[in-house]
Amino acid sequence: MSDTDIETIENWMRSTRTGRVSVRKQGDKIRIDVDGMSKVIPYSDEVYEKLKALANEIRAQFRGSTSVPGVSDVALFQATVRGKKPIVEQTMEKLAWLQGAILDFGSEAMIAILLASGENPDNIPEIVARSKDKDTFVNYMASKLYSIISAARECGDAAALRDEVLEKELKLYLLEEKFDELASQVVALASEVSRLRRMHEIALALMDQDQLERYSRVLQLAGLLREGGLSE
Repeated sequence: MSDTDIETIENWMRSTRTGRVSVRKQGDKIRIDVDGMSKVIPYSDEVYEKLKALANEIRAQFRGSTSVPGVSDVALFQATVRGKKPIVEQTMEKLAWLQGAILDFGSEAMIAILLASGENPDNIPEIVARSKDKDTFVNYMASKLYSIISAARECGDAAALRDEVLEKELKLYLLEEKFDELASQVVALASEVSRLRRMHEIALALMDQDQLERYSRVLQLAGLLREGGLSE
């Protein structure tokens, strides 16, 4: 394969969205699996080792990624925030600058919540303008905020499932490698058996009649010993 073809394969491997990447031998080919899709290329020791190292690197990056923190109970979170409101108000009465800071931060937070919820930035002025009063707008923003919290919780669950899938994929990959190793041993043993059989046939062909008879008696004796037909 050309360097360009290998680079294309590497870019395809790096494009994974799940980290499910594996590289293994398949006869005289190399099989690459990425997110459930497979490609097969001609085998080369250098290419195989290179792609295998890249697959290990990609899986390690996904295993080391940080999960998104979630909130286990949005209703509890909402109740807790509302329960702390009097404490915040009492603090604001004592600190003159805090109210201005909250107002400034609030505007930034409002824009951040709307953007995080998927609203088009160009539509933000219209969203604010069409709100009838403060309560309507606050409820609208609260609903957006709690939706983001719920999504964060679900993302956290998804991240945990992704880690579990990656772990199982890694175990499967290791088992496939072990299978390939055992398959190679079977091929080697079959070759050795074939070599010994040829040597046996050659030896028989070189024996004279007397040697063949003695060899036959030895085989019969060995058979009786295996069957327990002779007493000590």
